[in-house]
Order: sequence, then C-alpha cells, then structure tokens
Amino acid sequence: MKDDIRRKRSKKHYNYRKEVLIFNLVGFSFVIMFAVFGALNIFTGKKALRNEAVEQYKAGNYEEAIDLFDKAIDKKQWFSDSMNVDMEMYKANSYIMLNNYSSAMNIYVQIEEEYSESYYDKEEVDFLIRLTNALDKYDKGDYVSVIAAFSDGVDKGYTQLCLYLADCYDHQADFESMKKYCDLYASRYELNPYLCYKYASYYILNDNYEQAINYINQGIAISDGDVKQALCYAEIMCYEKLCNYEKAYSLAQNYKINYPQDMQGQNIIDYLDTRVNIDTTTVNNYFE
Repeated sequence: MKDDIRRKRSKKHYNYRKEVLIFNLVGFSFVIMFAVFGALNIFTGKKALRNEAVEQYKAGNYEEAIDLFDKAIDKKQWFSDSMNVDMEMYKANSYIMLNNYSSAMNIYVQIEEEYSESYYDKEEVDFLIRLTNALDKYDKGDYVSVIAAFSDGVDKGYTQLCLYLADCYDHQADFESMKKYCDLYASRYELNPYLCYKYASYYILNDNYEQAINYINQGIAISDGDVKQALCYAEIMCYEKLCNYEKAYSLAQNYKINYPQDMQGQNIIDYLDTRVNIDTTTVNNYFE
C-alpha cells in the first residue's frame, strides 16, 4: 500500500517536473523568438543609412542625400518615428536647397499628417509650410502675396529672407523698403554680388553714381555669370551719366568682347562712339 502511494507520488512529481520543463522550454523558445524578431526590427541598418545620408547632405550632394534618406525611411524599424521625422526634415531642407519648394512643403504637410506632435515642433512646421509655399509662389513670379510670410520669417530669425523681401519691394518700385532690407541683410552677412547689384540700382535711381560705382566694383570683384554681366552694364551707364564718355566707351568695348551675344553692348558702343569720336565734318556751311 505504501509502495503504491510512493509510486503514485513519484509519478505525479515526475509529471509535474515534466510539465514545468516543457513550460520553461516553450517560454524560453518564445523569448528567443521574440528577441530575434525584435533584433530584426530594431537593428535594421536604418541608422547607418541615415548617417550616410547626413554626410551627403553636409557635402552639398542633396540629390544623393534624398535618395539615401528615402531608403532609410522605408526600412521598417520599431521605435523609429523620432528618427524618421528627423530624416524627413533633412530631406525637406535638401529640396529647399535644390529650389524644389513644393516638394519640401509636401514633406512638412506629411509630417503633420503621419506623426505625433511629440516628435516635432508644430508651430515651426506650420511656419515652414507657409514659407515653402511662399518661396514656390515667389519662384513663379508672385512678389506681393509672399511678403507676409517672408516678413514673419525675418522676425523668426530667418534673416536670409531679407534679400527676398528686397527683391519683392524692388518689383513694386518701393525702393526705400528695398534698401531697408538690403541694409538689414548687410548688417548680418558679408556683401554678395546680388546685394551689390541691389545697392547699385538704388543709388543709380537716386542719381548717386559715385556710390553706385563703389558697389558695382565690389560686386564685379566677387561675381560671375548673369549678376556680373548686369553689374558691368550698370557701370557703363554710371560713367555715361557722369559724362565720362572715354571711360564708358572703354568699358563698353570690353563688355562687347565679354558678352558678344548681348546687342545692348553694340548699341551702347554706337552711342558712345558719337560722344568720343566726334565728327567735325561740316554738313551745311552757310558761311561759305
């Protein structure tokens, strides 16, 4: 009788240990599977791609950066919303650097639609939507409706927008406001060719040709392309207005050599030639 009881207890204990062992094995297997699955969804190479994209961005290779950001964002990874928002912001700024403002604006809108506000500053993103929309309109020739957004940007510390505001007021013939924003830009940044051209234009309009020439010379020294051409032509006009026809004629000849496709160069040479090489032949001599 005691042996039967002992055997029953032993069998019951054995079965219990067996159940515990099976339960532990199942639990351990589940933990291993979860760990492997978690590792596959946490260690995806997403961060490495993101870092590579940021390096391309810093190097000014914006198209390459956008492609890498897209690949990194497409990688599914747990707890990566914060990183995704960070990459979306970088990608939007890359589009801005490429003057593709509508694509940048779409990204900011997408951030607000897809991500929690805990991952971004909603007030800042709202402003960036307005700003990129304004930049897109400006790029298409709208110099009026964009002023409010640009002014808000300057107030927020985006002082690079001063040049955009200066150009908007220039198109509206509000030259005092144009100069105001040129001055504000110049107080924070070094002179650039475009700013020199704006200043030269302002002083030419105010018949201060000496001051205009001062800015023209500074601009020519640091510029090339279309801005340099415009500055060179403005310099000819200044010397012509100062009645220094010899200097203007010399500059016009150089202008014609450097920009042979611009017919204005030949036209101004023809005009200045009549001031420099005066024809003394008498047309009608009434006294002989």
